[in-house]
Amino acid sequence: MTTLKQVADKIFDSTKPSSGDRRAAIAFQDYLSLTGKNDVLASEFGEFQFIEFIQHLTSQKSTKAKYAISVAVRRLLGKEHKNEVVFPTNPSKWPTPQKPDAEHFEPLSTEELEILNSFIKKHIDLAYHKEEVFKESLTKGVVNKKIGTDFWRRENPDPSLKRFSKWKGNLRDTIATLYSGHPEFPNNTTDDMQKVGGKYHIPRNLAYTALKNPITTVMKRLSVQNINTFTPFMTDAPNLILADVLTYIYPDILELAAIKIAICLETAWSPDIVERIDPNDFIYDPIPIDGNWVFIKAPKEKGAAINTNTNIREQRIMIHPSSKSNTHSAYNLIKLLVKRTSRLRHGSLYDKAVKEINGYPSFVSLTTNAGIKIVAQHPERGDINRGAQNKQVQKELGYKLDLRQLRPTRLYLNEKEHKLPLLLQVALFGHSSSAITDEVYKGNAHFQQIRKDKLAVELNAICESIGDGSFKGKLIPLRRKTSIKKKILNIFTNQNGESPLAICNDPFSPDWQLSDEIGARPSPMPCKQFNKCLICSQSSVTNDNIPFVVDRYLYLDQIRRSIRAAQFDSIYRDEYEAAKEVVESWPYQEEISEAELRNAIDGYLLPPVISECN
Repeated sequence: MTTLKQVADKIFDSTKPSSGDRRAAIAFQDYLSLTGKNDVLASEFGEFQFIEFIQHLTSQKSTKAKYAISVAVRRLLGKEHKNEVVFPTNPSKWPTPQKPDAEHFEPLSTEELEILNSFIKKHIDLAYHKEEVFKESLTKGVVNKKIGTDFWRRENPDPSLKRFSKWKGNLRDTIATLYSGHPEFPNNTTDDMQKVGGKYHIPRNLAYTALKNPITTVMKRLSVQNINTFTPFMTDAPNLILADVLTYIYPDILELAAIKIAICLETAWSPDIVERIDPNDFIYDPIPIDGNWVFIKAPKEKGAAINTNTNIREQRIMIHPSSKSNTHSAYNLIKLLVKRTSRLRHGSLYDKAVKEINGYPSFVSLTTNAGIKIVAQHPERGDINRGAQNKQVQKELGYKLDLRQLRPTRLYLNEKEHKLPLLLQVALFGHSSSAITDEVYKGNAHFQQIRKDKLAVELNAICESIGDGSFKGKLIPLRRKTSIKKKILNIFTNQNGESPLAICNDPFSPDWQLSDEIGARPSPMPCKQFNKCLICSQSSVTNDNIPFVVDRYLYLDQIRRSIRAAQFDSIYRDEYEAAKEVVESWPYQEEISEAELRNAIDGYLLPPVISECN
């Protein structure tokens, strides 16, 4: 029989160092040791014993850590249960603590957003500039051929030889020289090449005979240029050091951070989604768009639903429209990222980075601090250290940025600037309903203030119109002697009761089945014929239910082309003509376009049998 210690040790050995699963395994091992349960059989560890483990975590860990560890341990034990380790019940059914409320759903303030936009613009403009300088260096730069023994030294005091301390070059030639070893340097640089005596080892002291090739010679010259007896190496860029020059060829972590932040801010995608963008496949083809727009895509795995039958997390595809002409759009930034990292995307070091994540990363960088490495920024690489990047970003911004704030920030900007209707935002966010968007992102102070501002504008407008005599509406008295029947207003909503499909002003006096001469006749029962609303004078259309009108119009237009005219006329003609008139005469045609776009993305909102239900 298997003991809990054997199970815990097996889980520990199967997890990656520094990963969340490894930390959870350690916490479970500690619990077993402290409580003397190492020798307890797995068959004796069930739901109640797992609750005792959670209670132990309560006294040892924070609320967030308790939740993360308990969920991870339950999942890991569930895997062992499938591998024939017998527990009394399936661990996947065991209870876990309630997920703590997230603390990162507050949008950035106006001041923080201004600083962030300046940061993004600065580093993206710099990235475009560096790429142009690199291209120019390949065509106009002269590769240096000098090695250490070509300079004056005590062993060879030839006065005709140039002194190393006075040797000068320029930025273009230096870039061309450092790139001349490509793809061996840096892509295929081995550990032996970087050791003392190796091909790309840079000696600590100025040993001329150790500078065996032009690349190490230039690298050594850049490393000693700030010594008092030496002159700056590059006449047109005297303040740049080796690390700065390499960023013209390969992106540094600040450049990658700026691109990632910009994509997160435009698309409202979380950082792990952006890091999963496939550099070879990031355009969403099923929605071809002519002109200035294109749909980009990325897979979403974190937070995706788990199939209860297979226990496999179902991957979803996130999509978002992006401009082709704006050089700072997400689409063009992905293209820039692919171009800037293309020189790192081959060789043994890149193959190692790909193997670590079992995929092709978009965000890759070159590090030279502790040896030459190509590092991928990807969710599957659990041991990645983001501390240095976060510190540099924080230093430039002047405040600590949580990339998860960019999602509610984008939603806030869309709401404030009226860029996208709610239904399209819900679709692009990947939420199953608008209730999730509202509950998670629209309950903070920023959105409350937006609603207060809108109300204040409307109240001020009413006040002014009353004051100048232009008010033409009717003020509702506080008390009215009106029958309950006349106070009823029919609002047809979607299945969640969130969005109005149609609004009826007087459901007791429908006139859709009467001629103009006869007029509406009071009915003892309220009308519930939603499919007749658009041909009834009691119906009202607002921008909230325009998406459903457009949705219905597109569906009926498709039906019109697929069945006989006589059949269509007898069933759908009146509804089709009414919907067509609304769509063509609606004063805000951008709302019509947005509704058509949403229909292209998600299909029809309304059930196709809606007009057959009489």
